[in-house]
Amino acid sequence: MMAQKPKQIGKQGVESFRANQGQNGELSLRFEVKDGKTIIADRFHKNTLKICKPFYLEKGTGRVRITQIGIGGGIFRGDSLYQSYVLGAGSKVLVTAQSSNKVYKTPFGKSLQVANFQLAKNSELEYITYSTIPFAESDFKSEMTIELSCGSKAFLTEIVAPGRWTRGELFKYASYQSIVKAYWEGQLILWDNWQITPQTMDVSKLGFYEGYTHQGSVYIFSDSDSVNQDLVTKIHENLAEYPAIIAGVTTITKRKGLVVRMLGNRGMDLEEAINIVWDIGRRELLGLPRPNIRQY
Repeated sequence: MMAQKPKQIGKQGVESFRANQGQNGELSLRFEVKDGKTIIADRFHKNTLKICKPFYLEKGTGRVRITQIGIGGGIFRGDSLYQSYVLGAGSKVLVTAQSSNKVYKTPFGKSLQVANFQLAKNSELEYITYSTIPFAESDFKSEMTIELSCGSKAFLTEIVAPGRWTRGELFKYASYQSIVKAYWEGQLILWDNWQITPQTMDVSKLGFYEGYTHQGSVYIFSDSDSVNQDLVTKIHENLAEYPAIIAGVTTITKRKGLVVRMLGNRGMDLEEAINIVWDIGRRELLGLPRPNIRQY
C-alpha cells in the first residue's frame, strides 16, 4: 500500500518543478533501521517513477537494495522527474536503475531530472546507475544534491553516452547538463557543473572528449580516514591497467571526498571501470566487496 507523501526535502537551487509539455514524475522514499535491517518507512510515487520490490542483497548487513524504474520507457519532451531519498541514522541503501536512461528529443523545451539525497548520521548510500542516452535534438538537465552528516558514506555514479550510435546520432543532441552538489553538515563541499552542447562546440578537442565517445564519473564521500591520497593512488593504478578507458582521480576538498573522471568508447567499458572503482572504495570504506548487480 502506498503511504502518505512525506515532506519534501532539499529542492533548493533547482529549476521550478513545473507542469509543462511532459509528465511530472516523482519518487520519494524515507528509510529507517528496524531490528537491524534498513526498511522503507515511508514512500510516495507519482506518474512514471516507481520501484521494484526491495530485497536484501547481502545477508547480515541489513542493507536494502532499491531498483528504480521508469514505466514510460524513457524521458520525453518536457518531462520533470524528481527523486528524493532520506536515509535515517544508520540506514544502508543501495539504489540501482532498471536499465539505461533514454532521453527523447525535446523540441518544446528541456527535460529535467532531479535526485536529492539526505543522509543522517552513520548512514550509507550507494547510487549506481547505467548509461544515460541523449537522443538527437534532446535538451536534458540532471541535478543531484547530497546532504551528508557525521559518519555517513556515499557512492554516486554517472555515465553519459553520445546518443544512439547505430542510428548515426553521435553527438546529435542539443544539450546535456549535469550538476552535482554536496553538503557536509550544511557546508557546501562540492559544486560540479558541466554542460555539453555538441552543435556549438568541438567535443573532440583537448579538455572535452578528446576522440572518445562516453564519459563516466564516480563520487565518493566519507569522513573516514580511508578517503586519502593512498586511496586515490590505488584507484588510479588499477584504472591504469584497464586499457579501454582513460581516467583521472582527485580529492575534491579539505573535507572527505574524491571524484573519478573517465572517458571511453563503450558504455560497457565505463560500467566495468566504475565497478573497479566501486569495489576498491567499498572494500576500503565499508569492508565489503562490490556485489553483483547486473540485471541482463
